[in-house]
Amino acid sequence: MKRLSITLLLGMALASQCFGGVLFRSCSSCGCKDLTRTCKVVPDTKKVTETKYVVECEEVCLPGPTQCEERLVTDPACVDAQRFEKVMVPTCDRIVTKKKIKKVTTTVDKPGWKCVVETVCSQCGNQCGTMNCSK
Repeated sequence: MKRLSITLLLGMALASQCFGGVLFRSCSSCGCKDLTRTCKVVPDTKKVTETKYVVECEEVCLPGPTQCEERLVTDPACVDAQRFEKVMVPTCDRIVTKKKIKKVTTTVDKPGWKCVVETVCSQCGNQCGTMNCSK
């Protein structure tokens, strides 16, 4: 008998939590206590992380072979004297495109749906409250 009463009390406590107090509430429009719960699908948006890979291009000029040129320069040792001197001159060869792969992460809002529990008055059809189905 003691176990039965404990089980009934526990069951009533869980039922009152599960229904969220629907059994003891009344409609705000007509005041009746004939409230029913229904499940309804409503639109929802979810944030989804998407990863994309993008190729970035950069143009680079490669150095070419160094060339030797003779230039006429003034000689600091002698007054009004000039002499030829060999000078190494760098050159450019060709343009090369370097490609780098870059990871880009974005957050996108995706449309979807979810189920909600509605408490509806049986007489006037007034909606008395909404709760999420999933916890």
